[in-house]
Amino acid sequence: MMRNVPGHFVERTSSWREVAPLVWGSPNDPTIYGIIDVDITKAQHFLERRGEETGTKLTITHLVTRAVAVALRRHPDCNAYVRWGRIYQRRDVDVFVLVASNTDSNDPGAPRAADLSGVKVSNADTLRVEAIASELQLRSAAVKNGTHDALGPLKGALRAFPRWMSRLGLSAVTLMQYGLNVDLSNLGVPRDTFGGALISSMGMFGIRYGFVPLVPPMRLSCLIGIGRAEERPVVVDGNIVIRKILPLTATLDHRVIDGYQAGQLASTLVQLISDPEGSEL
Repeated sequence: MMRNVPGHFVERTSSWREVAPLVWGSPNDPTIYGIIDVDITKAQHFLERRGEETGTKLTITHLVTRAVAVALRRHPDCNAYVRWGRIYQRRDVDVFVLVASNTDSNDPGAPRAADLSGVKVSNADTLRVEAIASELQLRSAAVKNGTHDALGPLKGALRAFPRWMSRLGLSAVTLMQYGLNVDLSNLGVPRDTFGGALISSMGMFGIRYGFVPLVPPMRLSCLIGIGRAEERPVVVDGNIVIRKILPLTATLDHRVIDGYQAGQLASTLVQLISDPEGSEL
């Protein structure tokens, strides 16, 4: 019988190559990654001026959140998830912003442990950057002091059961929310908890590049990591100048976003962030 792939099994190899095929199965992860570096020289001036005009403290995170929302509105094919083997496009442009918080242990003398929660900005494409900043500041304060947690009801329910049962419960909730498209907000589970995109500001922790993982229950197709902005030498009009460069990383679901769509999304983000005065931010 003719072989489909002519060749032979390797008899002698490294210990790592002996073990690796036993640890992992065949690739089945649809994740694709990308990095874009954005000159934020104009963006910093924009944030400073707009902040003074509105009396609101504005940061790069607020600007990126707004830019991602506008980019998804311009490219609605990217604001979608896979439902029953088909692409299901969201009507609303909601963006989830991760927020670092502290959690108390049962021991009053123990140090507070770091935790992650977040805030979903609903219809973020309809909000100006200062409105996004105000909403994030207000709701982030509630998350950090423990009076509000977007995942609170779900976390509490999962912790109340054994781990194996929690996994089944999470699968059931995900099936009902995103497979059957049932609103469970009356049961304490936020509607479309994470929206269509997620923003993680890892630059505040000194990280230049970092990729946010796709988590199946989240049903996200676009996750953006904001890295540490640094001054770098760049070429402008044939001259070497020093500019503030912001690295952005993207984790995308390749089932929803292909290379062409990713390129459009990246081009729009660079345009909006690098020149916010000339855009609709």
